Amino acid sequence: MLASSGKEALSVLSKSNGADLVITDMQMPCMDGVMLAERIRELYPGIPLILLSSIGEDVKKEKPGLFASVMNKPIKHHILSKQILNALQRHNGAHPEAVASKVLSADFSDAYPCNILVAEDNPMNQHVITHILKKLGYQPEIAKNGQEAVEAANLKDYTLILMDMQMPVMDGLEATRAIRKTLVEQPVIIALTANTMSGDEAACLNAGMDDYLAKPIKIEELTGKIKKWVLLKSNRNIPVAGV
Repeated sequence: MLASSGKEALSVLSKSNGADLVITDMQMPCMDGVMLAERIRELYPGIPLILLSSIGEDVKKEKPGLFASVMNKPIKHHILSKQILNALQRHNGAHPEAVASKVLSADFSDAYPCNILVAEDNPMNQHVITHILKKLGYQPEIAKNGQEAVEAANLKDYTLILMDMQMPVMDGLEATRAIRKTLVEQPVIIALTANTMSGDEAACLNAGMDDYLAKPIKIEELTGKIKKWVLLKSNRNIPVAGV
């Protein structure tokens, strides 16, 4: 979910079924990042907040505890990915380092080997998802839109495709239909979506997707899906679409 101002962010949150994390810039018109965070804390006290600011240290001192993390701009993607993971794990009630050492192990890919394609147009989401997958021992490849995903799937046999639903050029649903029509060896396709509407899961399955993951990605949910489908695929010498 994206918003260009604090007011729009509050509107988006009010119309959604909740968010797992809010990342806000400090300098915005009418309502700055601190004002927005304080309002979100009042309305949605359970949502962790990350602030992007050029005066990060001052905000930490003036508003201790308001943000899960305050990051100075310009932001380095790998650091942002780490802070997002930490914030989400704290929100789930676990110490981030303990969870990371337990869950994010390169041994995971040895136990559940697969070739993974990530179809996602948002650079931040790309970095977060690939960061998690690499920590699990995988070497995922990226497609920036649905058309690239279809082209990649026709050139290489992927075990699993993580497919964003909303992408430019060709969305995830259309890309999935194209893959289901053209490939002999079918990959497992798991939908990635920021929306939590009740009809989304049915739309994904009707398009030929096998499963569904809500964004932002939770590590335990992602690893659970990989386990499930790698085991199913290894035990069945048939296409898995519609299982």
